[in-house]
Amino acid sequence: MTIRYISFGIDGGLFNKNYLNADHENFAKHLGNAVLVHNKAFLDTLKEQNKHFDSVYAFLYSNRQSYEVDLTNVGTHNRFKGSAFSTIETVCQDLGIVFDPFLLADLYNQLPYGTAFNKAIAEVKNGNYIDNPDNEGHPTCPFDQDKTALLFAQLQKAAVDAATQHPGEDIVFDVFDAHQPNLEYTKRFFSENKHLIPKGVTLNLNHYDGGEPTLCSSIDGEGVVYFNFAKHTIKLLEKGFSEREEYAKLSIHPENPKTLMDFVAQYFARHPDLFQEERVPTEVTERVQLTCRELGLDETALKGSHAPSDAGSAAQEGEKEVEKAGDSQHALPAGESMTVNSQTSPSNPGLSQHGFYAADDKEGQEKAEPSTKKPSPMRSCTLF
Repeated sequence: MTIRYISFGIDGGLFNKNYLNADHENFAKHLGNAVLVHNKAFLDTLKEQNKHFDSVYAFLYSNRQSYEVDLTNVGTHNRFKGSAFSTIETVCQDLGIVFDPFLLADLYNQLPYGTAFNKAIAEVKNGNYIDNPDNEGHPTCPFDQDKTALLFAQLQKAAVDAATQHPGEDIVFDVFDAHQPNLEYTKRFFSENKHLIPKGVTLNLNHYDGGEPTLCSSIDGEGVVYFNFAKHTIKLLEKGFSEREEYAKLSIHPENPKTLMDFVAQYFARHPDLFQEERVPTEVTERVQLTCRELGLDETALKGSHAPSDAGSAAQEGEKEVEKAGDSQHALPAGESMTVNSQTSPSNPGLSQHGFYAADDKEGQEKAEPSTKKPSPMRSCTLF
């Protein structure tokens, strides 16, 4: 069977012209069924399609990746929109699918996934969202204008979570966005960087602005599952458009390691008997352990390992391995694939599933204090 992920665009999509022109209902439109009424045909189509999938999950495909941005874009008296957070909950409940409350605000501040959403939705539902708005205590993140960083993170998280819950099953990942130029840019970016999409994942880019949804592009993934997708996502968030392209091509590619550290870490990951933890810097040990996890190797073999008595011979062998790797410019031997580690840890965002809950489940919401990490100043941008 195949599982499905739906990533919903909000501004211009679920918040289409008919929704915007509807009465604000005492500024509580986003808490009612207005979004269902003004997207009925679209949602009915999704319900029929979802019958053909084993399981269906949803993400928020919007620039509203923090409470701050959501609050700033509630709309006006005549064109009131409200919160994307309560809206996506309502839609997922209607569809009977599982909503993943993952937001970039969590990833950027290294919080358990779901923290930012749960804090925000509490404000929305208790009335503070309109009557007494306050950003204090809510994690923020850089504004992801083109949403390529967001989509990369969602694709990777979907693959990691699916590997533990639905091993061996393919993923259809449907994006619905209202802005055609953004869809065209996203199509080009991921068509030229198919390694950012894991193998077994098909990315469908769809246009939806309140009318008939149309498929714009379908891209099959050619990459691996990245355990460290959080690190790469943060790098993308902090780079400009042109720099993102370069970073995606040169740095997010396991088959092209660019530093000596990559070769050294891979050598010791494959030869733990030669690794001397007490003689190397901590950062090298951590890098070797990470490489073990990425290659699906047993990192416990590194602990308590001892180098052979002929240390010089081991060093020479290591240098030859590094030199050989440098000539070939390949991180993984032909035919060897990266496996997914099913071990999870709520304190380690990006490695596996965090914060998943059915849309009507009110229990088990995590609490966490936001990081003091300061994002780049938010630019004035059009939301979509």
